[in-house]
Amino acid sequence: MTYVLFAPTRVDNRPALRLFAATDVTSPWITLILLALGAQLALIWTHVPWADELQATALARESRALSDWYWNFRYEGHAPLWHLLLKIPLALTDDPTALKIVQTLVVLCSAALLHLRAPFSPGFKFLLSLNYFLFFEYGVIARDYSLTVLFFFGAIAFRRQPIAWFFIALLPQGGLQSVMLAGICGIIVLREQGWKWWGAALAACGGLVALVWMWPEKDFGSLATLRLENQWFDRFIRAAYLNGASLLPVDFDLSLTGWEPSQAALLIAFLGLVGPIFLIRTIARKSPLMAMLTTMFIAANFYLAVFIYLLQMRHFGLWVLLVIGLLWVTNKADERPKGPLALWMIILALSGPVAGLRQILTPVFATRQTAEALREAGAEDRLIIPAYVLLGAEVNGMLRLPTYDMAGGCLQTFVRWRKPVFMGPSKQDFDTQGDLEDKARIGLADMKKAAARAGGRALLVLSYTTGATLSLIEDPSLTFLRFIGKDAIDEQWRYLYALDVPPDPNPTPIPACTR
Repeated sequence: MTYVLFAPTRVDNRPALRLFAATDVTSPWITLILLALGAQLALIWTHVPWADELQATALARESRALSDWYWNFRYEGHAPLWHLLLKIPLALTDDPTALKIVQTLVVLCSAALLHLRAPFSPGFKFLLSLNYFLFFEYGVIARDYSLTVLFFFGAIAFRRQPIAWFFIALLPQGGLQSVMLAGICGIIVLREQGWKWWGAALAACGGLVALVWMWPEKDFGSLATLRLENQWFDRFIRAAYLNGASLLPVDFDLSLTGWEPSQAALLIAFLGLVGPIFLIRTIARKSPLMAMLTTMFIAANFYLAVFIYLLQMRHFGLWVLLVIGLLWVTNKADERPKGPLALWMIILALSGPVAGLRQILTPVFATRQTAEALREAGAEDRLIIPAYVLLGAEVNGMLRLPTYDMAGGCLQTFVRWRKPVFMGPSKQDFDTQGDLEDKARIGLADMKKAAARAGGRALLVLSYTTGATLSLIEDPSLTFLRFIGKDAIDEQWRYLYALDVPPDPNPTPIPACTR
């Protein structure tokens, strides 16, 4: 049997403006799909944004001139389209509302492409509407991954039309893995349409532009800070666990930094290694080419996680999006998935509402509580010192106030990742409690110097580990004000302290952080 990669198949010559195929609006599944979409929109508008979501709004807000957009992204590792979209509502409203507006529009467009163009049965579309990644991870949490979903679906939906190349060119704006997805979409579109030199050139330019923005500067220092400092085999097991979590998204709070292997964790890691084999075999029955592309994408994710950067489950979950797209390409009309693929989709469809319900019942993120506590403590008149940079991003985004960057000795309005300082074991482990206390004492001394330069009054926003450690240090300049996040997960616990020291009689003003 011979497979021709670029042989054109039937080309859909309908006008590009005729976007949507015929849809049976009388199906009872339509009501369920609309209810699921309504629940998703409700979750978007009740979701409390986390630090990386607010980092995007702060960066967009503070990027004014054209030169700002390039220089401010030097350490970000993201392309700017998501931030450009946020810039529009930010001129009229606060940061959390701007996130909700853009996320709502993107989710509605993605849902329209999926439900009006995909050749799936209405029941399967309902499962996809509740899919954990489409429903919650990329649907409720406002990150540029939602653009990845939109442009990927657009490229697949219009793969037989010239407009597909426009979506492929925009797809890399979703991040590094979106560049790989754009390459896969390019292969699929070339296979459907035949060779199009202008399309390939447009897609290549889109990928190149995104990579220019994402490529870090030579003095980028956070990669070594964020990467796990253990052996490659430990990182491989961690990658297997996170890939398994994309198959079975449970145990959300488990951190594998210094983890103690439990039976559940080992089971999920094993699933992350063998699960893709069964699913790829299922895809191979439909198309060996699609199975090969899936294998290459998963292998690339493992390579990135083990040797380059500390990937999270949201990164590994993009292969769920890829599988949906490949089913889209290979499925016949109203065909239902079977075997392990069907089981996987059912599990993910159950996991989406569970994640949404958890958000309703438990304030997973303590961002809003932290902002309220800072307002009550008079944040506008005090220097705000976060224990590590992500806490600073929360304050920058929620209160639009500057925070003290301990690495640069300056006031930041958004996080510059060049040399982040983590006061406490946020991503690194210390051997003993004594090491942790020594680290806290050194950090406290630096905080006192900064507070003296700012009039002697500061507010310390501390993570759960750092706050607990600092409470062991007896210092009259420290006053405990509030514990934040009682009902949230422990990684979101916050401690708020007041720091009062004699002001510097001849202070050197703390400068703003620059490029």
